[in-house]
Amino acid sequence: EKTGRGAVEPVMNPLQAENALKAIQEKEGLILNDEQKAAARMILTTDNRYSGINGYAGVGKTTMLKPAIESLQNGAAFSALINAGYQVIGLGPQHSAVHALKDAGIIEARTLQSWLADRQAGKRLTDKTVVVIDEAGLTNAKDLESTMKRIEKAGARAILVGDIKQYES
Repeated sequence: EKTGRGAVEPVMNPLQAENALKAIQEKEGLILNDEQKAAARMILTTDNRYSGINGYAGVGKTTMLKPAIESLQNGAAFSALINAGYQVIGLGPQHSAVHALKDAGIIEARTLQSWLADRQAGKRLTDKTVVVIDEAGLTNAKDLESTMKRIEKAGARAILVGDIKQYES
């Protein structure tokens, strides 16, 4: 994680992020609370390769992801100055997490195990890829390490999303 600090350029500056998120919320009829807005803004403005989002189950992490994901993928629609057009890949340890990622607007979502088994998957990552790992707390350390190595090698970035007090079932 330390090697990922300050390792990437922010996708947007704070004003661009605020404007993009506001436009998407209005278009989609979404209302984010202050914590959700701060988390979405952090995703778009961080210079860290790895970001973490955690919260209790049901607090709206998936809802928060929707405008952040759309901003990553289509930010240029809001301003020609925005460095967007990112490929977003969603990974989860279970099919329920994959479905949640698809609900957040991530088209390319699959289980972490199937992604790791696909030898070509890591080669398709670029510095314009964001990997969102849902239910990250349920992912075993070996799989997470393998994923992070692929992400770092490609110059991509990752968002790890998890529930507070989540236990593996």
